[in-house]
Amino acid sequence: MMPLATFKRPDIEPATCDLLITKPGYEPVRLGPFRPAIASQNAASLQQQMAYTAHPLGTRIVVAHHTAGCDHPDFTDITPTDSGTIATIMDQESDNPGERFPDLYARLVLRHGHEQASRLWSVACRIYDGDEA
Repeated sequence: MMPLATFKRPDIEPATCDLLITKPGYEPVRLGPFRPAIASQNAASLQQQMAYTAHPLGTRIVVAHHTAGCDHPDFTDITPTDSGTIATIMDQESDNPGERFPDLYARLVLRHGHEQASRLWSVACRIYDGDEA
């Protein structure tokens, strides 16, 4: 019997980066941590969203080194993982585009990817509209 080959799993890049979003007139928003490659993709995604999403003029998105214990809310604290919580937050989000960029849906996409975010959002909308318990 031949011995099974041993495969080394490539090292997984640690999550060492945040997205730092600065908006004139508002407190900075720090989302993270992300692995560096994911942080760069997410920054590019948010930059694209700025073309069709309300945000304060002069908003900047940069990839920054993750700072544990910073004063900004952790990304996971402001991005829910279940549709019921999402429906509740929909009513609590500010109507002021400056305060809410990146908005709840954008945060869901960053955390879960487009497909999962879309599923969560769809169920949350039905709950919000009273179509689903």
